[in-house]
Amino acid sequence: MANDGHPHGPLLTLQAGRGLAALAVVLHHAGQASDAFANNNLGEALEWGANGVDFFFVLSGFIIYFVHGSDPGTTEAARSYLLKRLRRIFVPYYPVALAMIAAYLLVPGLSQANRDWGWLTSLTLLPSAQPPALSVAWTLVFEICFYLFFLIGHFSGTLRVLAAGWAFAVCLAWVTHIALPKALSTYLLNPLVLEFLSGMTAAWLFRRLPSRMALWPALAGAALWALYLTIPEAHRVLMGLAFAGGILSAALLEQSSRIPIPRALLLLGAASYAIYLVHNPLMSLVARVFGPAGWSLTFAACCFSGLAVGLAYHLLYEIPALRVLTPVSRRDSSFGKACVNE
Repeated sequence: MANDGHPHGPLLTLQAGRGLAALAVVLHHAGQASDAFANNNLGEALEWGANGVDFFFVLSGFIIYFVHGSDPGTTEAARSYLLKRLRRIFVPYYPVALAMIAAYLLVPGLSQANRDWGWLTSLTLLPSAQPPALSVAWTLVFEICFYLFFLIGHFSGTLRVLAAGWAFAVCLAWVTHIALPKALSTYLLNPLVLEFLSGMTAAWLFRRLPSRMALWPALAGAALWALYLTIPEAHRVLMGLAFAGGILSAALLEQSSRIPIPRALLLLGAASYAIYLVHNPLMSLVARVFGPAGWSLTFAACCFSGLAVGLAYHLLYEIPALRVLTPVSRRDSSFGKACVNE
């Protein structure tokens, strides 16, 4: 596979972007929780934070292709890839997911919305008609689908054909509004799949474009962003495609110039998955406690607790657990930072 010499070290601009996306999601959910328990609607001003998920989907596609796009098509390489991806997802996920399952079993009315959930999706993150017990884990179901798609496509040598076919099937289902089983319409043929595929495309272009072209993807992304803002009822996938242009530009720019990034933002990026896992159920509890004190205090408490506990979960559990379960030959001193390439 062609390569123009871009190094495969951690792309710190993307790590920083991941941190900002995690912060956006935290603000969005803190606003929702504060609205629910402090009887207000100020959180509606933070709805834009939900687009952090779109950034994560695009970044996921970029990282998978960036890191594994040159892997040999051997059984051993496929096995290594699959174990790495499953370890990265499930080791941090299971403690939080099992805690949520236990909470729902012991206190059935815990969720204010009395949400339904399913055992299969909660334990395997495979698509089904019922969502996982951990509400934000719906995005992880997409991630598992993405990982399995890349496993089949790359290691069988049919990635481009399968990607084109998947994109066509998604667009066809989107345009025709054909009735589909819930697991298909919610996950496998959801337009959000296009965000993952656009991230892979951006990584493919990154291997081929010279750094001097860094500005052009950003301009294309800005045009799509403007389109998303001006078209009434525009689908969020447009924002995802805009992120693909921004991610490609950031990666190209980092190859030609040193971009100063605060260490705190890099830490936030490294801890983004841990923050994502723990912040929402924690906010549900915090908002119940602080709700009577007013919206502002509730919002501040939700944000602080979500970020602080997420960072603690990353430092005290996620990193040590992944170190224990990572083969010695793959460990290095930058393990925490390298999560952007995991």
